Amino acid sequence: MRMTSFTAFVAAVVLFGASTRAATPLVKITIDPGDVARRNAPVAATIDASAISERDLGDPFHQVHYVLKRDGASTPVQFEAVKGKAILRWIEPDAQPGTIKSYELVREPALDRAAGFRFIPGDGWRDLVYNDKGVWRHMNRFDPADHLNTFKPFHHVYGMHGEGFITNGPGSEEWGAKGEGIRYPHHRGLFFAYNKTPYGDFWHGKDGVSQRHKEYKKDREFAGPVVAREASVNEWTTADGKGVVRDTREVTAWRVSDKQIVLDFDVTLESLTGESIALGGDAQHAGFHFRAANSVGQDAAATKPTTRGNTGGNAVYTRPATAVGKGNDVWADCPWVHAAFTIKGNPYGVSEMNHPTNPQPTVFSTRPYGRFGAFVNDQTLAPDKPLKLKYRFIVRDGSEKLDARQLEVEYQEWISPVKVTVSK
Repeated sequence: MRMTSFTAFVAAVVLFGASTRAATPLVKITIDPGDVARRNAPVAATIDASAISERDLGDPFHQVHYVLKRDGASTPVQFEAVKGKAILRWIEPDAQPGTIKSYELVREPALDRAAGFRFIPGDGWRDLVYNDKGVWRHMNRFDPADHLNTFKPFHHVYGMHGEGFITNGPGSEEWGAKGEGIRYPHHRGLFFAYNKTPYGDFWHGKDGVSQRHKEYKKDREFAGPVVAREASVNEWTTADGKGVVRDTREVTAWRVSDKQIVLDFDVTLESLTGESIALGGDAQHAGFHFRAANSVGQDAAATKPTTRGNTGGNAVYTRPATAVGKGNDVWADCPWVHAAFTIKGNPYGVSEMNHPTNPQPTVFSTRPYGRFGAFVNDQTLAPDKPLKLKYRFIVRDGSEKLDARQLEVEYQEWISPVKVTVSK
């Protein structure tokens, strides 16, 4: 049908009006980085939920139309609805000390980005993927008939070059039916436990005790174009099936770039017995740890053994200048560590950071076979006072070598968030 001049005029006006509405700022965001340089840093701000359409706020993949605009450049964002507010999250590309940055939050209907995180359930596991590329696999199966392989849940971490998992544990190609030939097979991916409790050793899973995944908290979960979060509930269970500790692990994944993923863990431990529970152990057998694939410990060329029974491996550690060696690969005054290692010829770097709000003193254990983690001793779970812990892991392609100064900046980025101001 031929378009008349009047019809064409009306269509142009409608399109002009739509583009004008699209460019109208919903809110203005100003960030102050303080005295810390920010590069590809996760940032969050709270805004009034009325600024976002109800449909878009309820579906992260409708949120691809929203961006932060500055000088013609667009930064993708994602929202989470929380009690009449919206938590706005994005990756801040560059904010230098002493430089205030201002953005306008706008909706651009023409945008069509299908990229993003999503969860894929499996049999005894659940994957988080970004554009169908694996980020982690949460191993959530418990089977009393297969206690060795299933006595504690953990997160496998996927490599960035098609290697499969870069972490140790059941399901990895090195494992076999029973983990024969695996060094310390109770070390698995990203894992958390204590070996000394009144109810048994949950680190090694001895004498029938276990950590059992119970559920995912759907009201705390999301996956979208910028960020994803999972909240899993686990019970520390005695050999006779009695749950004594509830352990909620909330992990938020930020895709900083195609070569870097940030994982923020918030752990909450609660007594289920109605009584106080003492948690203890030592730096090698308790806390929140990362264990690289078994192959890392098979290579003794990079580092020499440091203790009897520790036959080396190819993991090399960087620590802050404040770190004080306490022997047996234990480090005090050490808020973070960084491990560099190689998987199938590809270099990787993994940092673990301990938040200053965690109980102190916290120490790190760092083994050259690729197991490292933060440990805080002598904690008590009172019936009315949960233990809360915060950790950040950064997993990256290791082709870019980082020194202690750069790693310290990343730690300061995390513990000293940017100051955000929201205005109309």
